[in-house]
Amino acid sequence: VGVVFAKLSKFGYPADLSTRLHAGLASATFLSAVFACSITHPQRELEFGEYLPLEIWEGKNIFADPFQCNVLDLSSSLFFVAQLLLENARPLVALPVIAFLEYCAYHAMRDVGLTIAAR
Repeated sequence: VGVVFAKLSKFGYPADLSTRLHAGLASATFLSAVFACSITHPQRELEFGEYLPLEIWEGKNIFADPFQCNVLDLSSSLFFVAQLLLENARPLVALPVIAFLEYCAYHAMRDVGLTIAAR
């Protein structure tokens, strides 16, 4: 659902900045909810500042089946939402999204450039 809201924000509302931001905030809420599934992750946004996730769910690879979770679509949505939130002065809301982006870039994609951009 977070990816759908991110794409809606990116492609559906290119001129309406207010609606674009609200769709981006909804996307960030859904994308950040991944970290609420385990007690090992921080629960407050501020705690994600120095947090590097090693896994999302213990013992489960969420990217094993590309038809269930496509890492390219997810990472592009995470990057767009993080950039949108940072441009609109919402750094605390962007922290969990950036942590998830860094996890995708480093652990799933092995993309050095995207990992550096996330950090």
